[in-house]
Amino acid sequence: MWYIVYNKTMRNLPTLPEATWEVTFDNHSTMFISARNQSHVRRIVEKNKGFSLWRRTPDCPWQKRTIDKIELVTW
Repeated sequence: MWYIVYNKTMRNLPTLPEATWEVTFDNHSTMFISARNQSHVRRIVEKNKGFSLWRRTPDCPWQKRTIDKIELVTW
């Protein structure tokens, strides 16, 4: 006997609130990221091309950055 299972997806859910976070790296450079919490910020940064590899232009070599601190921005 065969059973058909329908994949139920929940629609029209409210989006989770996001805030702006300032990430400071070990070379004292900073960047702003919009995320839900600190762990979300860390996941965004660490999933950027492996583990925290950054470059300014496509011609520049990849440079590794380590997160120094993550702060909530209050303007």
